[in-house]
Amino acid sequence: MFNKEYYVTNILSNTDLIITGGLEDGFNEEDTFTIIDPNPEKIIHPITGELLDTIERYKDKLVVKSIKNNYTILTTRTKINGNKLSSIELSSYRSMVDNIKTKRTINVDKKDVNDVLSRFSYKEIYVGDVVTKD
Repeated sequence: MFNKEYYVTNILSNTDLIITGGLEDGFNEEDTFTIIDPNPEKIIHPITGELLDTIERYKDKLVVKSIKNNYTILTTRTKINGNKLSSIELSSYRSMVDNIKTKRTINVDKKDVNDVLSRFSYKEIYVGDVVTKD
């Protein structure tokens, strides 16, 4: 199924932006949107240079803050800090953590670390970036 493309028109802050499309496009308060990273990650054989795969990624995912007729204000999801757990939840959490095995790390060149398989690149967002409705 083809997803219609919308575009970032204005960046209001580091949490909010405006995109094309709104009520006239059938947007509603529960909609989520992803900003497309136009530069997919490439997995390349280090010796032969052969392209092994291309990974499409997103810059970020945002939710509706306000919808107008032909534009929409999007915002980041709200983080809830300092959640309080009941004593039962806390004891369950502790027993779960006690059973988690940690992986031994390998000695790597940190400048080569890049999780190309991550769904989001979190690269900078610009006016004109392509946005799709999820």
